[in-house]
Amino acid sequence: MPVTAIQPTDQQLFGVDLTLKNGDLAVATRDGLVDFATIGGRSNLQQALLNRLQSVPGDLPMHRQYGANINGLLGLGMAQAKALAFKYVVQSLNREPRIQKVTQVKLQDTANNAFDLLVTVMLVNQDTPVNFIFPSFLK
Repeated sequence: MPVTAIQPTDQQLFGVDLTLKNGDLAVATRDGLVDFATIGGRSNLQQALLNRLQSVPGDLPMHRQYGANINGLLGLGMAQAKALAFKYVVQSLNREPRIQKVTQVKLQDTANNAFDLLVTVMLVNQDTPVNFIFPSFLK
């Protein structure tokens, strides 16, 4: 009898967490009951990456390297801010255990002195690159 490998689901690979909406816990109603909303799989990973990039290194005492210090770039000229943002984003994403490799980071100018962050990564146990867009950094 041939042995077939069972592929883990996205939720098993990338986890499940509480859903955040604008930094606040989201709620969900199901069968008339209200509870905290959850997010799983790649959507959870995207939320976790956004949280990582918006966090300041040192804010989590047990995880002092967690974060990217993007908000520390406010007030710098755009060219200097983008150069440092690129460095901070690559460093931070390389520390994420669910990411095998960061293959591309682009900072795309938007209106109002901000930029969109376009990231391509190879995820652990995946063969296809995944793109994430994090809009309007440095507002």
